[in-house]
Amino acid sequence: YGTGKAIVGSFSLIHPQYFIRPVNTYLHMAPENSDDDGDGAYHTQGLYVQEKATLNKWLFLAGLRADFYAAGDEDEGDAAVSHINKLIPSVGVTYAATQKLRLYATYNKGFDPFEPTSVVQVFNEPFKPVNSEMVETGAKMDFFKNKLLTTIALYQIVIDNVAVNANDVSNPNLYVQRGEERSRGIETEIQGYLLPNLSANIFYTYDVAEISKSINPEEIGKIKENAPRHSSSSWFKYSFERGWLKGFGIGVGHIQASARNTLINGFILPGYVVFNSGIQYSKKHFIVAANLNNLANKTYWVSAYNNISKWPGEPRNFMLKLGYHL
Repeated sequence: YGTGKAIVGSFSLIHPQYFIRPVNTYLHMAPENSDDDGDGAYHTQGLYVQEKATLNKWLFLAGLRADFYAAGDEDEGDAAVSHINKLIPSVGVTYAATQKLRLYATYNKGFDPFEPTSVVQVFNEPFKPVNSEMVETGAKMDFFKNKLLTTIALYQIVIDNVAVNANDVSNPNLYVQRGEERSRGIETEIQGYLLPNLSANIFYTYDVAEISKSINPEEIGKIKENAPRHSSSSWFKYSFERGWLKGFGIGVGHIQASARNTLINGFILPGYVVFNSGIQYSKKHFIVAANLNNLANKTYWVSAYNNISKWPGEPRNFMLKLGYHL
């Protein structure tokens, strides 16, 4: 792609090329504190009430939030003012099956009025409010005298009026409000100590995120973009407690994601596994830690709209932390 095409291509750090940009022709946005942006004013207020109750082995939690939202400037005679009032419930229940096992279920609704933004929208009309609904149930269990906690959860999340990139390479900031997305899956997590000096944090998710409603009928039933079916992460840390290595600790872990769709049919991001490591030393109040991420210097793609708008993961990188605690 040539100069002035508004599409970012590759850039060489060894042999960079600098182009003259026609900055005099750029359109400038009004400052945020300008008096001319009345159409972008919005006001929101909320009321919230919550109650918690226990009955034998049961714990109940219920909440209700009232949101009052107004967009526009009432002082401007030609500016339309929209009012949205929403009631957002939240309910949860926990049952202590045994001293170590707890079962739970929760139901929540959500609301996002889409505050005024400079994002360009298809049809040149305001975005509709985003509504969400989540149902989750699962179990939590302790092992080794509460030193290791395991969690397993089943969930469904439905989001209505989802805004996505319009996939217009000539206008990469153009968005469209597509419709409804539904995610169903299972999450598992293990965190705590396998041994007194060996800690672990392991996470895995199986998720099926589908487009359930869309302005484009061909999208209905497809797996949404940038949503891996399998994803996981881990971090293990071993601390030396004796000998001349006392105070040292070593860690190793990974992040993983399976193949993901993009906004282009047939253009699929490959899955990846990235390994990380670290070492630290602590003595009294001081701690020194160094992390080496992406050990193999793997090239991988985190997300993408299409073959032009895509974002790579970080290459091999080194981080050093110095700390002092009282």
